[in-house]
Amino acid sequence: MASGSKVQQTGRAGEYYVAAELNRRGAYAVTFAGNIPKIDILASNKELKRTVMIQVKTRRKGTWHSNNREGKKSNRKPNETKFWIFVDIEKDEEPPIFYIVPDW
Repeated sequence: MASGSKVQQTGRAGEYYVAAELNRRGAYAVTFAGNIPKIDILASNKELKRTVMIQVKTRRKGTWHSNNREGKKSNRKPNETKFWIFVDIEKDEEPPIFYIVPDW
């Protein structure tokens, strides 16, 4: 398996883990598999009154792949609708660890 496809497979696994966890907790979540720039998952609460956009970064080892051009200094938003979720799946036998960060 080429390293590029392994990176894609890791990224996809992280997206599915996040979507599954959101659904397990009663939210609705759908993945987009790279078809929408900067949005990997759209999620909504059970009442469909709040929808958020999620960008997922996943790692099996090393660091999460991103760059400092993605982040911009800004002020806290009271009703944030954009989030990053970092997924650590370094230990295959254990559940993933999620780190949730608002976009701001």
